[in-house]
Amino acid sequence: MKYSVLLLTTALFISGAQAQKVDLDRYTIQYQYRDLPHRPISPNALSYYARAVVPGNISNSIPLETIEGNIVIDGLKWDAQNPAISVTLTASDLSFSDIEIKENVEIKKDKDGKETGRVYTYFATAKYSLTCTGKAVDNQGVVIYNAALGTSSTYTSSSYNNRREASEYWNNNRIEVKKSLTANIINNATANLSRGLSNDFGFPQRGGYDYLWILNAKKHPEHQAQQEAIEKIKIAFAHMTANESLDSFSAAMAPILDYFESVKTKYPGTDKADRKMRYSSYYNKAVIYMYLDMPEKAIPEAEALAANGYDERDGETLKKLATALNDLFLRNAKRSRHFAPQTN
Repeated sequence: MKYSVLLLTTALFISGAQAQKVDLDRYTIQYQYRDLPHRPISPNALSYYARAVVPGNISNSIPLETIEGNIVIDGLKWDAQNPAISVTLTASDLSFSDIEIKENVEIKKDKDGKETGRVYTYFATAKYSLTCTGKAVDNQGVVIYNAALGTSSTYTSSSYNNRREASEYWNNNRIEVKKSLTANIINNATANLSRGLSNDFGFPQRGGYDYLWILNAKKHPEHQAQQEAIEKIKIAFAHMTANESLDSFSAAMAPILDYFESVKTKYPGTDKADRKMRYSSYYNKAVIYMYLDMPEKAIPEAEALAANGYDERDGETLKKLATALNDLFLRNAKRSRHFAPQTN
């Protein structure tokens, strides 16, 4: 009987050790890469030229050279002689309409809610509009990009004590108001145009934060190994740059990927704790493979995550992201997002 009790006690101890509580926490990683064109023309479309066609009133508000210089396709070289992409920004003069001096009444009340007085202030309002478009053509003259970039809105001045002061402000400052509004609209237009062109045809640098799921339960036998892994991961990601190859990053990730693979076989059970341990390994491997520019390896991890029985939707989401990245690589005939573009 003593022998049986000993066996039972040992079995319970082993069972309890294997069923250690699994707490997974998000650990932040910082990344950088260079995006690829979402509407690539050809692998040789690596240069552009930009010009602005605007009336004199606009160039008085913001110099023509500044407008043209603010139109940028990230990662492409400026070439006025033989550009792969030619960009034109066209704008009309800003116009005002429905100019009014309006009255505002502020009613003062005492603590009982009884009106004690009124304060009248006056301000100028004017509707304004500026038409602006951006267009790009390839070296065959085919239109590849069109965007409406203008603005229609309402200007409102500061408040004044009487109608005359508000009217005098508008009459004395109308030209400066027009210049300021024009400059703001054109600056926004060139920024939006550059953003759209860079997304479609350029190689803009991206950076931000993502996360991995790491065990954070001190009594769990895997705790120390997981914490050591995430520290190495964070250091490797911190050294990642958009302009340098992934060789050193890949070397640093190799043992990490092997470790997460070993966790899957170490915790093969169907209980929730084991499924959570495998979930973190599938998830982390899929994410790391994405940042290694290996979506073809991320997809099987995502599929296994979806079939694991814990937060299946994460697997579906990761698979969609990996498939989209793989498609982007195929469209660009390129397998890396880490390189220094030749812009000079």
